[in-house]
Amino acid sequence: MKAVAPERRLRAQLRGRPLGLLGVLLVVIAGVFAVLWGTFKSEPPKFALVDAGLVSSFAIGRVVAYPEQQFYVVGLADGRLRALDGFVKSSGCPVSWLPADERGRARNVNGEPGVYVDACSGGVWYANGDALPPTAEPLRSFHLEYRTVADGQHLWVEVLGDRSRRS
Repeated sequence: MKAVAPERRLRAQLRGRPLGLLGVLLVVIAGVFAVLWGTFKSEPPKFALVDAGLVSSFAIGRVVAYPEQQFYVVGLADGRLRALDGFVKSSGCPVSWLPADERGRARNVNGEPGVYVDACSGGVWYANGDALPPTAEPLRSFHLEYRTVADGQHLWVEVLGDRSRRS
């Protein structure tokens, strides 16, 4: 029995399959093109770093609204701070803080009243941003940074999204 050279064996295997190889090559080229197109054509996410003020000005259980930038900062029971988005992503509508609303007493710090409400979807959230049933999703939290400046330690909030189109 004669041994077949490896080159001939490969040619024999590829015979009748040039369209398959061409198809794989086209898929690879299309994939590379899609990645490059997405890299150069996509807009970077919009965000702003907002100085929310001195850390010492916040208190446990107190909600502070930043209407111009459309977010809230709340002091949590364990002493940490949380910045909450003032918009519900699914409805695209702003939330309102209702400080006298009794529905929040069950989970708010010290049994205080108050909830956030989305007028578009009817969603309701506790002061810490957790969803009040039947609302399913919590409010989105923003990243916080603490920076020391001349007058003390400030809280900086990384606010995501284009706030100019929202009312």
